[in-house]
Amino acid sequence: MWDLHTTTDMKLLLLVCLLTWPGITSAEETGFVTVAEGDDAVLPCSLSSKENIQQMIFDWKKDEEKQKQVFYYVKGKYYNYGLTGQDQQFIGRVSHFQDELKFGNASIKIRNTELADNGSYTCIFPEKQNSHITLYVGAAPKPYVKPIHDTNKWSLLLCEVQGVPKPTVEWKDSAGNILPAGEPKVTEHNNRFYVTLQIVVTKADNFTCVATQETIHHQINSTLWIHFPDRTDQNIQNTSTPWIICGVLGVLLLVVVIGAVLCVHLKKNYMTGTFKRNFILLEINLKLLNIGL
Repeated sequence: MWDLHTTTDMKLLLLVCLLTWPGITSAEETGFVTVAEGDDAVLPCSLSSKENIQQMIFDWKKDEEKQKQVFYYVKGKYYNYGLTGQDQQFIGRVSHFQDELKFGNASIKIRNTELADNGSYTCIFPEKQNSHITLYVGAAPKPYVKPIHDTNKWSLLLCEVQGVPKPTVEWKDSAGNILPAGEPKVTEHNNRFYVTLQIVVTKADNFTCVATQETIHHQINSTLWIHFPDRTDQNIQNTSTPWIICGVLGVLLLVVVIGAVLCVHLKKNYMTGTFKRNFILLEINLKLLNIGL
């Protein structure tokens, strides 16, 4: 009669034998892929030995419970090329990389992803290797940012983000500091979240709107440069006014000095010329007097 310990030991032994049987490897987790809705998604899968798989079989399934047929390859034949049975959700949207088969690459591409494509996928090499990957569809695209009201003292900025799951939205300055803002406005439509966040800024800087979806390991941002031209022009004018006044006074003083020098010079020349004329007249008068005598 088997006791509990003996039964447990036999189960462990059986598991070890299965895992070490030639040609069979344990299932491995390959991670996740995150895309925005409508983008293409590449789900990676490669045979660990990197051997040519053109004459092998590999199978892609979605969700362990439902086992949806995503892509099936059998020695050169596959869905839409000699094989039928693909799940309606994926017909005409899934392809493989034919030229990469010789390197053991069994990755597939899902075109124009939909929210329904979210889930866990398994790549199966019968009696060789299984690998799993999770696809997240709904990653937020780049936030839409713009100033919606400006004055020479402040600016009201708008950030709009959409995605699934609901993204967390925040504003940051160029130093990476999170800026205080009002409560975000959140709406939901067709299983998609729309988030709007506004902020008032009062200084020139680069302001960045950051959208984060932690559960799908996704973060994206958009940056906006804000300046205040009226305030800048006023500051320049206020700063330069004293220098302009000093320059004008300096020019006026220089004109006065030059004028004074010219006046003295002209006067000197005038006086010199008058003295000479008087001296000549005096000589003439004296000569006339001598003649008369």
